Parts: sequence; C-alpha cells; structure tokens
Amino acid sequence: MSITVGELIDALEDLDHDLEVHLATQPTYPLEYPLEYAIDNMGPVLVTVPTEEDPQSFVYLFEGGQIGYLPRVVREEMGW
Repeated sequence: MSITVGELIDALEDLDHDLEVHLATQPTYPLEYPLEYAIDNMGPVLVTVPTEEDPQSFVYLFEGGQIGYLPRVVREEMGW
C-alpha cells in the first residue's frame, strides 16, 4: 500500500531532523540504501507533473549506492 506525503510527514515530524534517512528493500534479500540528492543537485525529491498520458503526480526520492545488508535488528523489527 502506498503512503501519501502527509502520512510520511506525520510519521517523521517528531524525529530528530539531523537523522539520516535510509531505505530498506527486498524482504527476501534485505539491503539498505541511503537517500541522496539527485544528479546535478536537483534536490532529494522530484515531483512529477500531470500530463495527458499520465494524469497522476508522484513524489520520487532518490536512493544512493547500496550500503550493504540491512542490519539484523531492523529485519527483525520489520518481520523480515
């Protein structure tokens, strides 16, 4: 199930603003990635603009290079 920008903001609003954000992927082969700025310093977020072909907008976050395997404690907390 996808989440909205508002739901993401609500989930993060009380956290320390200096914490790094990482992405956990692939439950059967759990890996960890940092979120990074896009090419040419576009920023960490890209919002698509609706077009006739694709009338829905989306927010994209950019993952950086793979850090490594997701730590065991995170996998266990996520039920992976």
